[in-house]
Amino acid sequence: MSANVTFLNVANSKQRIMLPTTAIGEDAKGKFAYKLVATASSANASSVNVNEEQPVYKVQRVPVVLGKLADNQFEIKQGISVGDLIAKEGLNVLQSGDEVTLFNEKALAKNAL
Repeated sequence: MSANVTFLNVANSKQRIMLPTTAIGEDAKGKFAYKLVATASSANASSVNVNEEQPVYKVQRVPVVLGKLADNQFEIKQGISVGDLIAKEGLNVLQSGDEVTLFNEKALAKNAL
């Protein structure tokens, strides 16, 4: 499976973790985000990048507790830590356990014919 998904690296803004509204999903189990956890490379990984040198990440569904909404961003009270790599788009095509690589425009341009 291939998907076009956008990721972000969580930054700490004034001692608060903020994520765009597009990074938060909700289902019968509650609100969640998809965190990417680095793994060893896998030959059968779902890839959003054709560059095989990129690390492979496993998608992990993480329950989150939300705080205030400001400027299309939710404050994250619980579930995400500073430095976590989070999917900010494409939540409708990701599932916990999927393996993905990060899209790298520079690598694509370098490998183009």
